Amino acid sequence: MNVALILAAGSSARYGADKRLSGNPPLIMQTISMVQKHFNHVYVLHRHIDPKLQSLLAPLELNLVAAPVDSQDMGDNIAHGVKTIESDIANVNNISVFLGDMPFMESSTIKSLLCLLASDNIVRPTFKGQQGHPVCFGNEFFDSLKTLNNVDGAKSVIQANLNRLNLLEVDDIGVIKDIDTKPDWHQ
Repeated sequence: MNVALILAAGSSARYGADKRLSGNPPLIMQTISMVQKHFNHVYVLHRHIDPKLQSLLAPLELNLVAAPVDSQDMGDNIAHGVKTIESDIANVNNISVFLGDMPFMESSTIKSLLCLLASDNIVRPTFKGQQGHPVCFGNEFFDSLKTLNNVDGAKSVIQANLNRLNLLEVDDIGVIKDIDTKPDWHQ
């Protein structure tokens, strides 16, 4: 079973407002819409107290997961998300970790990544040699992901398993293009 985990617990400090709710439709909805086309189970990890986002997403067929109270790091959030997914669903084959501020990825890219994914590998897209997202982890890496507690997300898991990392070069700038500031919408 393929599962998506969308990380949407950031503070949007560089954006100057809650970027997840900006745009029409809102940025987070654009990302979710793209992801839902490829996954039956989509988890969205949001800020611990996040009533506006929870209200926006409540009508959708999603699993909403509040970040830990004391979480400030992407690693903590990934660990919490993986633990939650494993407690909810038996026999998860893999988890693809998406960033909530990356709505521009092409559907064909996700299909290609999932075709390469197995329980014993990590698959990551690249665009012109630059590594992007999502990062897709087979279930052999779940134990390592559940122990993360750093600002670098899953970088340590990837670095420790470079021999099991499959990089897929794609012609899709969406794997590296995120929204950090308001001008990013127009680049």
